[in-house]
Amino acid sequence: MIEEEKLQTTLDKLTAAADELLFPSESDEPFEAFSWDLPTKETLNNTQILEYLQLPADTQITKKTLDNFFRVVTTPQEWHSDEDLDIVEKFQELAFTMRKNLNKIQVFLVGNIEIDAYIVGITIDKLHWAGLKTKVIET
Repeated sequence: MIEEEKLQTTLDKLTAAADELLFPSESDEPFEAFSWDLPTKETLNNTQILEYLQLPADTQITKKTLDNFFRVVTTPQEWHSDEDLDIVEKFQELAFTMRKNLNKIQVFLVGNIEIDAYIVGITIDKLHWAGLKTKVIET
């Protein structure tokens, strides 16, 4: 029971950090917290992801680092308005919250055109895979 409470606390922290943020692509999409019941003693690979998600073996998966995935949304630009800079700061805080609550963070982009993005890591108690997912549309 305590394990489930710790997992829920982590998911709640991730949800709060992502609140009102939309990942920009051709359709701006919200984030949703999730957990996966997979072994935490090893690094996740494409085969495990596809099997867990019950997707065909030939489904495209691209792996990225958290920094690489968030680079566009966490880097201030000269042309950003004050509102844009506030959003950049919120994404920076989201990345910080993820690093504070998860280890071995990986990003898996599953599919093409309508891509499911899973930002996943191992919880601090090393018992669960958890993270945030969103959709990225690239045409």
